[in-house]
Amino acid sequence: MSITGNVKNLSTQIYTVSQASAALVWTISSAFLFICIIGCYLKNPRFFISQRHFPLPVIWLSVVVGLVSCSATIIDTLFFSWTNLLPDYQWWYLVGGLTIVFLILSAFISIFAKSEVDWQTLNREIIELTTNQTTKPEEIRPGMRTNLQQ
Repeated sequence: MSITGNVKNLSTQIYTVSQASAALVWTISSAFLFICIIGCYLKNPRFFISQRHFPLPVIWLSVVVGLVSCSATIIDTLFFSWTNLLPDYQWWYLVGGLTIVFLILSAFISIFAKSEVDWQTLNREIIELTTNQTTKPEEIRPGMRTNLQQ
């Protein structure tokens, strides 16, 4: 993407790069679904087998096909430009760089959301300890004063 190039094509280039990066983020997150299936099986095979809804060969075939498809999509999206407006040597670092930015941003948002959940759980436990009453999670609102804060 060069500023010295055709300005009419700039919006198309930006749109295409952002869509390819979003596709890569979705592909990477989809790959983790298959990785989690492997992790669940390795963690507790008996429980996994007792809770499954499909025969094991179908599950493992799905995992293999899913991971191969995700890998092929990542390789294809990174190394082959979706448009003639950007050469492949620029495409991979633009799409790859933007994908890394999206993944880092997603990680920070996830960490923030997790800390909010931990804070609300801690707040509920403090209320239960100080009042000897159990509370439902929906009864605790952010900013709610507990007996310790009063």
